[in-house]
Amino acid sequence: MNILKLLIALAVVAWLAPANPARADEFPARWVDAPRESGVHGNTGSQTNLAWSVSLESPDAAWLRVEIGDSQLGAGSYLRIVSEETQRSHRLTATSLSQWRNVCGALKGDRVTVELHVAPGDVGVFANVTRLIAGIRREPVITAATLCGADSRVNTRDDRVGRMFGGGCTAWLIQNGAVLAAGHCVSSGIGGSFFEVNVPLSDADGTPNPADPDDQFPMVGGSPVWEDIGGEGRDWGVFNISPNANTGERAHVGRGFIRITQAVPAGGTSLRITGYGNDDGVDYRVEQTSTGPFVAETTDGAQVAHFYRVDTEPANSGSPIIWRIGSVDYSIGIHTDGGCTQSGGSNGGTSFNQPNLATTVNTWPSGTVRYLDTVSAIDSVTGSIFRPYRNFNASYAGTPNGGTLVLVRGTHPRTTAGNTGTWGSGQTKSITLRAPVGGVTIGN
Repeated sequence: MNILKLLIALAVVAWLAPANPARADEFPARWVDAPRESGVHGNTGSQTNLAWSVSLESPDAAWLRVEIGDSQLGAGSYLRIVSEETQRSHRLTATSLSQWRNVCGALKGDRVTVELHVAPGDVGVFANVTRLIAGIRREPVITAATLCGADSRVNTRDDRVGRMFGGGCTAWLIQNGAVLAAGHCVSSGIGGSFFEVNVPLSDADGTPNPADPDDQFPMVGGSPVWEDIGGEGRDWGVFNISPNANTGERAHVGRGFIRITQAVPAGGTSLRITGYGNDDGVDYRVEQTSTGPFVAETTDGAQVAHFYRVDTEPANSGSPIIWRIGSVDYSIGIHTDGGCTQSGGSNGGTSFNQPNLATTVNTWPSGTVRYLDTVSAIDSVTGSIFRPYRNFNASYAGTPNGGTLVLVRGTHPRTTAGNTGTWGSGQTKSITLRAPVGGVTIGN
């Protein structure tokens, strides 16, 4: 490379490079000792009984979470924890209490009631409260950090994209049942937070309000996989979430998902970033979206980064980088870094062409996996999550013996012209079928 070309290349890299990770501080909170013991209860009757109730408070708290210590909830008994301000509640069985790691979701207000309901036939039922987590009301001081000009973000609702409550990050749902965020969020445990959607406005002083308990989903402990290598292009995280404790809803089934692709748009293509970045007053860390032009994808060893001039702010870390093709949204990567200014620079994120990220999502949760999705039609077919098969026969033929075929929800034809496979007499192959994001019909 001659000197002139080298200087030009260095100038382009300097203009592209984000300046800082796009994560923000966690929501401030304090632990409050609140030891209470329910006593031991049984139920020989035919109706579920309210066996114990206690009111707990932390004056001036913005929201409360209740930690449960030793407990035995039997086969059908449960805890009901009620916000006295909103009368909305979180219902926890033995299974869901474990999924929430013995701390309920966040409930608005400074006072809650804890109820123990004992089911018929259950004996030896008890639950001991240990502590509260109390949200601290604090007016955040916000300075615009990574806007690419005048703030173009607008409030929106897209339940495919959620807030990590308390963790200063955004996360989102993809078509294999996984949840994606930035690695520098996941590596820190995201502050013991949970995934929530349909987030209400914050209070006028900027204090965040939790989503309704029906819109909260706990992270599966031990599920996160991530890389957090300094600099853009190798910063990603993948994890699982459990169903909602109140409704039993799996988020991907009820709230949707965003497909992912390794295709790279042309420079200047309009992209969208949706997430929960910083703002003032009632818009502080609520869901907002913005559009702007794609700049470039760059590769430096194992760091593969996308750059774009789309408005973001801290706490947008983990947001999907969305490219709409026709009526379908695809994400080309995970937003991680800020570098935009009004006069130049770009915000950046990790591309799905990053090898370790690509391998992780393509084999999630483990093993040999192939994909079937009739909607996806960006690139040639290989059976990967990025280039899924488009009919069932082809996907069956392409899935190795003992492998797993993930079917994205919808109706999948047995065959289509120009993309056929075989499935019929003489076949001895054994594969596992999974439909992690909704119902599937196979047929012509």
